Amino acid sequence: FMSNKAEKGQSSTTEVKVTLEHMYNGQQIQVSVPRVLVCRGCRERQTERCRRCTTRCENELEHRQVRMGNMIMQQQVQVPSKEKCRTEQHPVTLTVERGSSNGDTLIFQHRGGLLTPKKVPGD
Repeated sequence: FMSNKAEKGQSSTTEVKVTLEHMYNGQQIQVSVPRVLVCRGCRERQTERCRRCTTRCENELEHRQVRMGNMIMQQQVQVPSKEKCRTEQHPVTLTVERGSSNGDTLIFQHRGGLLTPKKVPGD
């Protein structure tokens, strides 16, 4: 069954080194992480903004109906994306909680590194 819910993209992880003092006292840290952004509208026209969009986005999944004998089945097929993408450094503020321990994980909803057309960004 196909649903109207958008698929979630891949999640990305970044390891950040903090000092023992930061973990003991707590602190906010500014970190820059790479994100792949979809350039909406750059498929048809070339504007000044679109000149930065040089790479193709990740392949998309397409549903196709295939006839096998007297039955019709749906198949998922990977097709090259027609959208263009660009990579940018995205600033993120991390809050190191007071009393944090080694290996703690922070999750930022919908801030995944790889954006793909027709998908919600991962975590």
